[in-house]
Amino acid sequence: MFSLSKSQKRFLFRPSYLESIIMGFFLFGMACFAGYMVHLTGGTHMSYVHFLYIPIFGAGLFFGPRWGLSGGLLAGLILGPWMPEDVILGKDQTTGSWLVRLCFFGAFGAVAGYASQLLRDYFEAEIKKAQYYRNSKLLSFTGLQSEFQRRIADLKGHLTLLFVTIKNYDAISDSVSPLQVEELHALVEKRLLQKTNADDMMFGQLNESTYIIGVGASLSDKDLKAFAEEVFTTPYELGDLPIALEVVFSLIRFPEHANTFEDLIQRGQATLRSPEAIRTGFSEYSRDSRSLSRRNLAIFHHLRRAINEDKLDLAYQPIINLQTGLTEGVEALARWNHPTLGDIPASEFIPQTEKTLLVEPFTEWLINKALPQFKFWLKEHPKLTLSLNISVKNLMAPNVAKSWQQAAMAYNIRPSQIQLEVTESAIAEDLSTVVQNLHDLREAGFRIVIDDFGTGQSSLQYLFEMPVDQIKIDRIFTQAMHTTPNALAIIKSTLALCTDLNIGCVAEGIETEAQYEMLRDLDCASGQGYFISMPLTAEETQRWLRLPYTLHPTMGHSKHP
Repeated sequence: MFSLSKSQKRFLFRPSYLESIIMGFFLFGMACFAGYMVHLTGGTHMSYVHFLYIPIFGAGLFFGPRWGLSGGLLAGLILGPWMPEDVILGKDQTTGSWLVRLCFFGAFGAVAGYASQLLRDYFEAEIKKAQYYRNSKLLSFTGLQSEFQRRIADLKGHLTLLFVTIKNYDAISDSVSPLQVEELHALVEKRLLQKTNADDMMFGQLNESTYIIGVGASLSDKDLKAFAEEVFTTPYELGDLPIALEVVFSLIRFPEHANTFEDLIQRGQATLRSPEAIRTGFSEYSRDSRSLSRRNLAIFHHLRRAINEDKLDLAYQPIINLQTGLTEGVEALARWNHPTLGDIPASEFIPQTEKTLLVEPFTEWLINKALPQFKFWLKEHPKLTLSLNISVKNLMAPNVAKSWQQAAMAYNIRPSQIQLEVTESAIAEDLSTVVQNLHDLREAGFRIVIDDFGTGQSSLQYLFEMPVDQIKIDRIFTQAMHTTPNALAIIKSTLALCTDLNIGCVAEGIETEAQYEMLRDLDCASGQGYFISMPLTAEETQRWLRLPYTLHPTMGHSKHP
């Protein structure tokens, strides 16, 4: 992004009246001093004549072509016919010599002034270009920053910024041509400018998918949001193709929420990613969202070291057969207890690995941590299975099946004893690539489990296209089945589907005896949850596996360590 410092801008474009006078006297003084030096050193035949080019160039650079020419003529007059060619010998210079020098000085000043004017025009054009986002009429980051500084005084110290990000921008850009993407931006820009209903509104674009609407005190927050919703949520037409934008809004105010433009932008973008914004589509900046943003930054900062130095840990939650009460397997769950951040749940740091290049180191840590422990348990419990959660980034990697097969072989573990769990949302990112790699994993012997089944938008499509050995009913259905008939109906239909497709079914989130008994009566094969057991340390899991079991959880399972 093109930018100049404040001093550079003042020197090139906006010298004050006093600065111009001072610079003029300075250049005139330099010219007189250079002429005096020529006289002291012996006359115009000496090389000191060239010192006059310095004030001539300065006049052209600072004041432009006209004053550059004038400076050249002034320098020529200073070394006019009355300046001897040789002071010591008293030899006068010829008129021709003086005129030639006068022409050179004048031409040099004019050229220097013209060149500086071209440079000035170029800088001004570049700065003006940088004020706007590409070729649009919407302000860029630089333009927003300049407009913010200009408006603060006029807006009586109040400014509200509404951030708008298009969630489905990538999906849209992948579905239409680049020209249609540009057309969409033009339509958004046109609608913003046409529907403007306040004189103090300003519009900017931070990137391809994020817009900013700024307003002073002329609109309430409610009216500002209504304006933005009308602009962005009303469908657009690209030729014959209707386009619906899925947007998220965040709102931040100056100076209530931030004192500088940079802080406004940073906090407004962070609020776009807040849980409230993701859940409801709108969020106003608060100290909580600021704390969350700082915490996420701290987590990201410390995560690589935690992985490299084995500062993470694993907990294991038993999965039991709901009909017999016997433990069938354990699910490995990553945990992180940071000395200053405290207990950090996996829901906070696992997404950080998936957004960065840490997913592969984390997966390597998971394998090296979980498989040796599982191998130790297999000595006493040879039918036990281990469930591991894998990321979509893992499923996008080349030769993923070969890598996992080599890992299992390194610890002498049969792939069929390892269940790889993948969420529906992960599958949705690139179904074709994921399906192929899952087929490769299945052929290598691993068992494939669909986690959080029922919460995605294409569950049946996954069962149709993917190699699935087991599905996990999401906890939201398990915990609502006694109070919500629809949840119970979904569980019943899922169990019937699993029976027809001959795949296993695990109910997650079993937290009460009533839930346990109803799932057992519905012939659900397996389950896990706090009623059965909390996630356990490796030592607690060892004791759990050695304990005798009863068929009723209240007589044994819920009381295990």
